[in-house]
Amino acid sequence: MGVSSRYRVEGLTSSVAIKAPVKAVSTANLTLSGLQTVGGVALAAGDRVLVKDQSTATDNGIYEASTGSWSRAADFDGSRDVVAGTLVMTDGVASSTIFYRCSTPDPITIGTSSITFAQASELQNPYPRSAAEIAASVVPTDFGLPYGWVTRFGAVGDNSTDSTTPINNAFAAAKNAAAGAGCKVFLPRGKYKTTGPLNLTGLFFANNVSIEGEGPWASQIVAAFNGGNVLDLSGSVLVKLSNFGIVPSGSFKTDQVILCARLASNNSAGNHSFHNLYVEGNCNNAVAVLWGSEENQFHNCWITSSAGTASRDFPALVMAVKISEAGFTPTSSFQTLGTGSGGVGMNSFYGCRITNECGTVQTKPLMRLYGTLGTNFHNCYFASWPGASGHTIDINGSTYPDDPASVYPSTVTFDTCSDENAWGDQSTQRTLYFGATPVGGQYNVRGVSVHNCQFFRVYGADGSLVDGFRYAGGKFSNSLASPTGSKFSFYNLYNANIDVAKHERALTCTVRNIGEANFYRGFAAGSVAKGTDTTSVIMDANGGITATGGLLNLSPSVPIGYEAGAGGTVTQITSASTGVTLNRPVGQITTVALTTAAGAEEEFTLTNSTITINDVIACSTTYAGAGTPAVTVKGVANGSCRIVITNLHAANALNAALTLNFAVIRGITS
Repeated sequence: MGVSSRYRVEGLTSSVAIKAPVKAVSTANLTLSGLQTVGGVALAAGDRVLVKDQSTATDNGIYEASTGSWSRAADFDGSRDVVAGTLVMTDGVASSTIFYRCSTPDPITIGTSSITFAQASELQNPYPRSAAEIAASVVPTDFGLPYGWVTRFGAVGDNSTDSTTPINNAFAAAKNAAAGAGCKVFLPRGKYKTTGPLNLTGLFFANNVSIEGEGPWASQIVAAFNGGNVLDLSGSVLVKLSNFGIVPSGSFKTDQVILCARLASNNSAGNHSFHNLYVEGNCNNAVAVLWGSEENQFHNCWITSSAGTASRDFPALVMAVKISEAGFTPTSSFQTLGTGSGGVGMNSFYGCRITNECGTVQTKPLMRLYGTLGTNFHNCYFASWPGASGHTIDINGSTYPDDPASVYPSTVTFDTCSDENAWGDQSTQRTLYFGATPVGGQYNVRGVSVHNCQFFRVYGADGSLVDGFRYAGGKFSNSLASPTGSKFSFYNLYNANIDVAKHERALTCTVRNIGEANFYRGFAAGSVAKGTDTTSVIMDANGGITATGGLLNLSPSVPIGYEAGAGGTVTQITSASTGVTLNRPVGQITTVALTTAAGAEEEFTLTNSTITINDVIACSTTYAGAGTPAVTVKGVANGSCRIVITNLHAANALNAALTLNFAVIRGITS
């Protein structure tokens, strides 16, 4: 008999080097009978099991599971079936280890020799199945790819293969990462077609999950389904998303692309970081929805409801406490979400582009900000195509979910931003729109600040309350419609044309340091409609005012005058004829204790650089002593005037100091 034939008869074949794969690998002493779970694998009859941890090491080896007693496998029961160095291969599901090596020295006799196995570390897969993958019950399809790669689970970036399950498997592994260890999901270059939602809900502080790609146009998720959310972050905290894109496929229409909402289960959502993303949607509701989600940061992101490819009439961004108040009815996407009790504040946008450039007139605003406490936009660009009476940014309050009588006001800051909604009907478009009637007479917009921005138009609806609107710097065009009880301030404007309409209705409007600005006022009077340009006020760079139609104060309680900081005080010394200096347009002079006899007079010089020769100096006095002082002004010149104090009493001399209040009124002769 030849050597090879004898080896086959005796069991020494190539299988002595590498055994056929086993289904499970023991981790402790086993009872070698009955179907059971070994190493996390529920066994079926006939499954091969590497038994390596028996109390009696002579029982170790490869067995076939059975409902009764187990038997040794046919390739591990003969005298020539195992030698020192024989490898046992796992199928990659039962264990993170792919190869085990028999470490017992030769000669080995099965059933007599104590057989031991050790991991063959030099032969292990570079990325064996991780504890997080085992905990998530997901199995990679390619152990040669790093942890977190969606392609490790079978995703294909060919814009054709359905990658929904592979990406969700990568998410599931990330969600099961050890507390504090963090986990990165990576999207290699490609377009990954999805036919259902991607779920990253319920991630709390310990997970530190991030989703990264190779660039917003290099790595993209393509949504090819109707309804639902493309990426759901509801109830999650501290997720970082960077360097990838999300785009729609054809006519498929999801409810929203990114949803960050509070969940009733943990009432939490927010603290996410969004960096260098391109997010485009074809949606029923909005592209990005922050529902009760706080303290999110968006850096260098482009959020668009259309990039010129289709007619899409829905907001690109919605931030609201209650979705129903933001203009759409909750769909099935929201039915499992709790109302929550928190606001939607302290969200920040830096260097972002938020647009709808579809080229077709829209009826929906580009953004809805409802109850957005402390939201900030820095160096952002907005572009939309609003129709008649349309608006780019809709700002309003939002009622408490559990207390409809109370309201979250919106406080928003825009810093060095610009808008480009100069398409369509420019006569009625608005960049900023302050929304509907507030709840219980409360302010629904409180403290909106605009710094160094170029905005097209600001509008407050009838009945809304705006408290503390402040516009500082930049360029402001066209109209400001001012609702009842609203308060507006304008600072350092350039080339501004502002129509303050309805201002007879308790509007407070503060204007300072306006360069080349035109103000118009309009109100109902006879046949003159509200908003008609009946008066023009031009304010120069120094704050000077030219009013072609006159300046009227319609307030029943607030007089015309100077603001705090414009005036000053001075006290006379030595004698009633000693001159005083006060270079302010308004102020107060306190004289020495006067002794002016009945019928006599005193005079002194007021030196004041604000006075010109044609000005009118208005004076009033306060006096508590004897006699009857009267004050007149004479000798008005550039930089000074003479103050004359006459005692009109027939018998008593003056015997106390006189307080004199004055104001300079600019005069002109032509």
